[in-house]
Amino acid sequence: MVLAAIIVVILIVVGVGVYILTRPPPSTTPTGPQVTINDDGSCGPTDTACLFTPTSINANASGLAVVWTNKGTIGHTITTCDSTNNPPSGACPNGMDASGLESLNPSIAAGATYSHIFTKAGTYYYYCAIHPSTMHGKVVVS
Repeated sequence: MVLAAIIVVILIVVGVGVYILTRPPPSTTPTGPQVTINDDGSCGPTDTACLFTPTSINANASGLAVVWTNKGTIGHTITTCDSTNNPPSGACPNGMDASGLESLNPSIAAGATYSHIFTKAGTYYYYCAIHPSTMHGKVVVS
């Protein structure tokens, strides 16, 4: 009886080990809309190399996450144009977000990513709070 129990335990351990070793690795590639953050290391007030690409994307409410990837050499933010963030003059050239939309203001270090699943439909205008005169973008959520 003891021998049978030992064999069952060994089979369970081997089975779990085989399962762990043969399952596919988790996906590391984001599947939602992608935005790249670019810079040339300085991002002065007239620097056209500092931008969000593309500047406008579409997303679905409660759909896949929008992913921003900072491929630049300095930190940036994704700051929505709403009264909570109190944008400075010129930071929101396309206007302010409609009342009741989500407010974002994360910092994204060089080489890092940030993702967000929008839950409310609308047009979200955003800017980099560190470089408000040159870096602007828009997410249209349906």
